[in-house]
Amino acid sequence: MIITNLSSQNTCNSLGERNSFLDDILVVIVLYKQSISESKSFKSLDSALDKVSGLSLLIYDNSPVACGAVNVHPWDIHYHHDPSNLGVSKAYNEGFKLARHLKKKWMLLADQDTAFPSTIFLDFAQAIQNYPDIHIFVPSLYDEKGLLSPFRVKWGKGVRIKAPVNRLQPFAKYKVINSGLLVWVDSFEKANGYDERFPLDYSDITFCDRLSQHDPNFVLVQSNCHHDFSATNNSRSLSDDFKRFKSFCEAVLLYKQINFRFTSSGWIILTRTLSLTIKWKTLRFLKALARSYF
Repeated sequence: MIITNLSSQNTCNSLGERNSFLDDILVVIVLYKQSISESKSFKSLDSALDKVSGLSLLIYDNSPVACGAVNVHPWDIHYHHDPSNLGVSKAYNEGFKLARHLKKKWMLLADQDTAFPSTIFLDFAQAIQNYPDIHIFVPSLYDEKGLLSPFRVKWGKGVRIKAPVNRLQPFAKYKVINSGLLVWVDSFEKANGYDERFPLDYSDITFCDRLSQHDPNFVLVQSNCHHDFSATNNSRSLSDDFKRFKSFCEAVLLYKQINFRFTSSGWIILTRTLSLTIKWKTLRFLKALARSYF
């Protein structure tokens, strides 16, 4: 397949060859307690390109113990281990610094658990050709419950929607999760990157808010991806859930401070507390809520 006249900045030839479009992309994959060889994101992107050279990849490893990079691979792979685990926002901001250093024009953001289709780069390229003035492109992400991203924010909480019909969508109406987001590096910079006060929860919503100040629209590309949404992942341990719960509460309250229209923070925290209390059959979450907020 040949795609030409992508935009004034890019011309994409066959993705089976090293080409300017792939050369212009830095992929950033954030890992946590998982090796890169186990990552659905890495394996699916690797399969999509069939190990073609020309793609740069930053593996940002937030694991307590380093999982390590790929030993032999034709991609330009950069590995960084950060056991302090400051979250995806820190990782993506560090990815931006590397993208600037490598003179990349695009960043493809991913966590470890998104399975991309084999056509993902072709679909991105086609969308850029069709919408040369847009700087943010995303696939549709599905989990076992249905469409996960894009989503709508209602009273400060993400709400699932039916699949949008139009490709061009406004951030004022929909938000998107981090994983799978292809963003123009200049747009990332104009948005001042991710707000590192939100390590994980609300990092996507606040980044969409920042992007919308200069880039009010995004394009939904043809690709559909499967994503393991951590909030619905039943394999998490009690200790991990408790740690994530405290981080979630902090994010909710912080988002309330910066968004005056967010009026349901107490209800959101309470519903998460009750859900985890039922899941683990312990009063630990209710006690933490009482100590911290009452």
